[in-house]
Amino acid sequence: MEILVDEKGKFEYYSYRNEKELEEFVYKTSEEIFGKNTYYIELKKSLGKGRLSYPDGYVIDLSDTENPALYIVEAELEKHDVYRHIYPQITMHLNFFKKNKMKVKNDLEKAIKKNVSCKASIEKRIHNMRARAKF
Repeated sequence: MEILVDEKGKFEYYSYRNEKELEEFVYKTSEEIFGKNTYYIELKKSLGKGRLSYPDGYVIDLSDTENPALYIVEAELEKHDVYRHIYPQITMHLNFFKKNKMKVKNDLEKAIKKNVSCKASIEKRIHNMRARAKF
């Protein structure tokens, strides 16, 4: 049994049966994985036409109030080859993202509006950011 111990605690190795199980774990523990002021939006929508690109989701990072960031998330099993499977997939996501920014923006807005608690949390964080910026 492999165990990782660091200042945050003790972690045991776990082998996910499939990507769906891993994606569910990422969704449930997104704040612990990505940080306190982040919002994970699970959104499996195509980024383009032709050969389709479906990231698992996006992280909106509002931890730096001056430079909010958006990240594409792709959860992958360790058995997938980095150079033959993961790298081409991520590269495809990035290329489609560059060409379809408005589509991604609109899809994210729709997903956020559907998730009432996420929407309220983001709006509260933005409101607090603006309030601090006035001082």
